[in-house]
Amino acid sequence: WCLGARPQGPAALAEPVNALERVEDAGGAWRGFIDAALAGAYRDLFGRLDWLAVLTAPDFATVRAWRREQEAKLQARLAAEGRRGGLDPAALERFLDHYQRLTAWCAADLPARADFAARLDARRRPAAG
Repeated sequence: WCLGARPQGPAALAEPVNALERVEDAGGAWRGFIDAALAGAYRDLFGRLDWLAVLTAPDFATVRAWRREQEAKLQARLAAEGRRGGLDPAALERFLDHYQRLTAWCAADLPARADFAARLDARRRPAAG
């Protein structure tokens, strides 16, 4: 989901992007921790990549919709096996909120740096233009 991500820097982290950041990371500690990790160990790891391909969703609302589809398929499979599991809708939205900032940043930053980049439409097909 975030392979190849670079740090954004303190100025880009100043304002929260959603309620989760506004309420639970008001001081930006979590945002700063992630940015520092991207500047350190993850930079070293991503520097080992020989090639980077990026597929970009139209927007974060589409990312949310796709992840909801994935969760529904998981829950259907588990139900067919007589099991329960997965995330309830509120837990899924909370999970996604943790990745909103980094997903938007990757969508803006990675395509120009990738060896291959394609923008997808809402049906997961390559978008024109």
